[in-house]
Amino acid sequence: MHLDPTECVAIARLARDEEHRQKIWMSWASPSNWEEKMDEEIIIRRIVSKDVLDTVKSILREIDMYGLIEHGAPDDEFDTEAEMITEQIKAGTSIEEISGIIADVINKMFGVNIGRLKYLKEAKKIYEVMHKL
Repeated sequence: MHLDPTECVAIARLARDEEHRQKIWMSWASPSNWEEKMDEEIIIRRIVSKDVLDTVKSILREIDMYGLIEHGAPDDEFDTEAEMITEQIKAGTSIEEISGIIADVINKMFGVNIGRLKYLKEAKKIYEVMHKL
């Protein structure tokens, strides 16, 4: 017996036994060996605006922990930290949350203990870029 996809999905949703549901779904979903596909690594990476990343990089160069840029470190000195910060920022992140993210990354990477609200001015710049204000 061969079912069309909509019938199979409806039947799979109605099956109360998880093993039974999986068998029904898998018989429709994949004529090939789906288990082999499940072993493949899936990497999901949130794409962040280049403008936001560039702003974070610029802000970290301005903060210039330990005066590294001032003393000749390359412009990309804080790129790792900028990426760490940018990866945590998502739509709807508030200025206070962005400030906390900046502080958390700086605390972790530089072994300091800066309060989460220290970077509100910098967070506001990032927020404005995110919202094109």
